[in-house]
Amino acid sequence: MRVFERSLKAYVRSGLRGSTRIPGALAAKLESLHSVPLQVQGWPLLYVDLRVGHAIEWFARSPWAAWPYNTDEQTILRRFIGPGMTVADVGVNLGLHLALMSHLVGSRGHVWGFEPNPALTPNLIRASVQMKNATIVPVALNERPGPVKFFVPEDHMMGSLWDWTKGSKAPDVLTVPSLRLDDLGLGSIDFLKVDAEGAELEIFKGARSTLDRTEAPVVLYEALSAFGRDTFAATAYLKSLAMPSYTIFRLLPDGALTPFDHQDGNLVAIPKHRSDS
Repeated sequence: MRVFERSLKAYVRSGLRGSTRIPGALAAKLESLHSVPLQVQGWPLLYVDLRVGHAIEWFARSPWAAWPYNTDEQTILRRFIGPGMTVADVGVNLGLHLALMSHLVGSRGHVWGFEPNPALTPNLIRASVQMKNATIVPVALNERPGPVKFFVPEDHMMGSLWDWTKGSKAPDVLTVPSLRLDDLGLGSIDFLKVDAEGAELEIFKGARSTLDRTEAPVVLYEALSAFGRDTFAATAYLKSLAMPSYTIFRLLPDGALTPFDHQDGNLVAIPKHRSDS
C-alpha cells in the first residue's frame, strides 16, 4: 500500500490533467483511501479520508515541514497551551488542531476532542489511540442533552447544529447525540477551542460551570456574520460571566491580539487569571 500511496502522491503533485480528479474517483471506490496518513513534522500522525474536503492536496504534500494554514490560531495554541494541561477541541473536523494540542500538552496532559460527524470520527479515533493523550467523543456539544439535527455540507468541512448553508446547496441532515460539556465530569479545563459554525452560544451555555469560575479556560472561538445569527451573542455571554472576568480580543492574521472591536473573525477570551500569559 505504501508504494501505491507514494505513486498517488507523485501523480497529484505532478499537476498533470486529472491529477486531482482521478484520485478523487479512486477514493470513491477504494476503501484503502478512506484512511491515509497525514504527517505534520513534530505533531502526532493523523489519518484522512481522500473523499473529504482538501484531503487529497494535504495528503499529497505530506509530510509537511510546517502547517501553512491557520497560523494565527497555531500561535494562540502555542501561547496558551503547555505541558500537563487539559484542553478541549470542540469541532475537531480533520484533527489538525487536535494534533498540535496533543503535541503541546505532552504525555502529562490530555486533549478532549468533540466531533459528531460520523464521516470523520473513525479516522480521528484511530489517530487519538496512537496519540495516547487524546480522547475523541463522537457527540455534539449543546445547551441541553439529547438528539439534535446536524447539518453537513457536501465536503464535510463545516458541519454545525445551525443550518448556516441556507441559500447554497442543501446539506445532509443527520441526527446526532448531544451533551452539555458541564455534564461530562472533565474537571478543570485550561484551554477551550470552539469551531462550531454559528453554534458557539449553545455550546457556551452548556458549559457555564466550566466557564464561570475564577480559573476559567482561555477560549478561542469564531464570530462570523455569515452564519445568519447574532454575530456577537456568544461574546456577550462570555462577558456576562462574573467569575472569570473575561477580556475579549480579536485575533489578527499574524497571531497578535487586539482589543475586541466588534469585527468578524476569530476571537480569544482571556480570563483574568491568565492575563499575563
